[in-house]
Amino acid sequence: MAPRSLEHKLQITMFRTGINLAFLSRGILGWFTSRLDCITSFCVVYSFTGILFTAFVGTMIKNQPLYIKGIDASNQELTKENAFGAMGMFIFLFSSSAI
Repeated sequence: MAPRSLEHKLQITMFRTGINLAFLSRGILGWFTSRLDCITSFCVVYSFTGILFTAFVGTMIKNQPLYIKGIDASNQELTKENAFGAMGMFIFLFSSSAI
């Protein structure tokens, strides 16, 4: 049998490396999907807490901005919109995690 060329050896090495990477990524993906139930439970609790907190902050800015330092008439609407916008992101996270 004739000796293999350098190009052929490189192709074999790259093929074996690709197979090893595919095997490794399949194992890592399997590890993450087996723990996906715990991750989604954490996201549901985290997002529900975020919904409650941002709703409280938005309501405080809307009704009693006097009690929050740095909120005056000039920036009250902007901060209220930002608080309720953050609440919308938490609602999206909650709904996507709960489903």
